Amino acid sequence: MAQFRRANWSDALLRKHLIDLCLHEANSGFRSRAILKPSAWTRIAERLEKTIGKRLNQK
Repeated sequence: MAQFRRANWSDALLRKHLIDLCLHEANSGFRSRAILKPSAWTRIAERLEKTIGKRLNQK
């Protein structure tokens, strides 16, 4: 079972990865007006986990 961790948003590299993934999803058309679609957030979470090697939770 994967262990969830809280994100440390003071880590500049983690923030950069998140922003890059969000921009990629938005530019790929996975947004509705000004917000990302739920399916985009799922892909972002999966890719972020692969990139940083940690599974983060929402809290």
